[in-house]
Amino acid sequence: DLAVLEVSAEWLFEEKKDGFWCLAAVTDGVITSMVSRTGLEYEGAEVAGLRGRNLGRRDGSGRVIGELTADPNDDGEKCGTRRLHVFDVLDWNGIDLRDLSQVERREALEMIYDRSLACEVVHLVEQRTGGITAWFDEIIARGGEGIVAKKKTARCRAANADGKIDDWLRAKIPRAVDMVVLAYGVAEKGTPNLDLGLHKKGKLVKVQTCTTPGFLANKTDLVGQVVEVAGWEVWPSGAVRSGHIARLRPDKISAECTHESAMLVRGEG
Repeated sequence: DLAVLEVSAEWLFEEKKDGFWCLAAVTDGVITSMVSRTGLEYEGAEVAGLRGRNLGRRDGSGRVIGELTADPNDDGEKCGTRRLHVFDVLDWNGIDLRDLSQVERREALEMIYDRSLACEVVHLVEQRTGGITAWFDEIIARGGEGIVAKKKTARCRAANADGKIDDWLRAKIPRAVDMVVLAYGVAEKGTPNLDLGLHKKGKLVKVQTCTTPGFLANKTDLVGQVVEVAGWEVWPSGAVRSGHIARLRPDKISAECTHESAMLVRGEG
């Protein structure tokens, strides 16, 4: 409940961008490398126009965290200008900042990031302390992902291997899209999965692969049937972010699973 968190005065709030977690190394104020949460380096078009660009002040080096996004093209596909939205700092000029409070790290980040020096594709994530419920509604209305509430005392230390911090709470709108099962598959480590699709421009096309849930593990007749994929925001392709198969939909037929219906769930059309 965002209103309850806001009244407590113990939290800060930031917009959650629809992008990918990114750790950026900075040398003398210039971005030199960018890696994913799993340690894979972003290369080529993924960081086009970002590596070698100025973060802000040139009198320091260190590591900052942000979200890597891409502007949508005319078809809604996110393949345009890459941007880095910076929201935290791990270390700077050899000093480890992870055990500082959220408030102290934000103050440090605001000193490092200089709008007058930063290039046009590197942004400091907006932070607010009031009017949060209305702000959340405004973000969702324009197709944004949501808000992250961060406890003022939070350290930048992950409690588990997934890298998530306990005192950072994500507020999003849950979404669900009905999709057609196209084929059975197996992930690299042997986990069974299902290829799922939507009807787009008269053709049934694959948009997502989801792990086969336990309640469907012994089903051998799923191809052509409809399942509900639940998760968070819906991408322009119709795929659901962090999607998982929530249930079988025997009340639905394949023809009802269209890209247009997925866009209605997304909030378009």
